[in-house]
Amino acid sequence: WLNFKDALQTFHIQKDFSASFTVFFFLGLTRIVDMGTGVSSQIILTSTRWRFEFNSGILLLVASLGINYLLTSRLGILGPALSNLIAFTAYNTVRFVFLWRRYGMQPFSKESLYTLLLGAASCCAAYFPCKDHTGFGWLILRGTLFCALFVPGVVLLKLSPDVAPIWATVKKRVGIGNRQSGIGN
Repeated sequence: WLNFKDALQTFHIQKDFSASFTVFFFLGLTRIVDMGTGVSSQIILTSTRWRFEFNSGILLLVASLGINYLLTSRLGILGPALSNLIAFTAYNTVRFVFLWRRYGMQPFSKESLYTLLLGAASCCAAYFPCKDHTGFGWLILRGTLFCALFVPGVVLLKLSPDVAPIWATVKKRVGIGNRQSGIGN
């Protein structure tokens, strides 16, 4: 999303596709919502309450079809993207509440919020200084700048326990070793 408009210009893609900017944004938000609560499905499926996952999946299908039809007829191309965001948000909210009430579990922590804030800040820091420039080099610069801010931020702030083993492997392969100073120690 960071490079969407510039990529359309740089690669000479039809101008009609620029209307899909908002669609692309809503589809991205849908993936973030689904990834944020994605483990809920496996937890429910392996529990004695697996029927809840099945029934909520049927509910998602029915809701998606209905909302999709209504919003597509009213909003055109934006309709399906917004429909998916609404349906998946409702679906994942139901699963979230179910897990919280039934098992006292929920996938979010303060680190989840910090990760979102870091991502938004990194996006802004990569986008705004480069927003008036176009071309392949600027696409790469924006992407590199985002990664250069976000990845070390996640490692240094220890926002995800999943990152530590990956960072240890990277350090080992690069030959950084077990020094006591540096990123992530």
